[in-house]
Amino acid sequence: MDKKEIIKKTIENTLTHLSIPYTSIFFDESPLLWVTVETNDSAILIGRGGDTIRALNQLVQKIVSKVCGEEISLTIDVNGYKKKEKDRIIQKAKLLGDRAKNFRVNINLEPMSAYERLIIHEYFSEDPLIQTESAGEGRDRHVVLKYTESVSSDISSL
Repeated sequence: MDKKEIIKKTIENTLTHLSIPYTSIFFDESPLLWVTVETNDSAILIGRGGDTIRALNQLVQKIVSKVCGEEISLTIDVNGYKKKEKDRIIQKAKLLGDRAKNFRVNINLEPMSAYERLIIHEYFSEDPLIQTESAGEGRDRHVVLKYTESVSSDISSL
């Protein structure tokens, strides 16, 4: 069995053992392991503030990593919840990034999960005017958007 089959079987078995109904499980076309679970009762799978889906994600990652003998990173989405959450995080980061550029200041974002911080780091990775840095400890861990003057280093002009 390949990784995707192991992941799908693990999710199916876990949901069945928990008596959580689902209609389908499929992988999105992405280089990342992004799995979507469709269900008629998304609230039970997502949980308050996404706690249940995060726990399911961690559980499946641990099981699959042990079975495969290597660390596996994956994202489980339920009825598009994670995609909407990612879009919301990017919109907020874009707004705050624009503010950092306009006022030429650093901005501390609110504490967030490792997944949310990763989204922000990836979003600004190609932006020459904003550098990101994670700061803080534990539940206070957050991203700092650091405004940087763009310095063009054209060697041919030396």
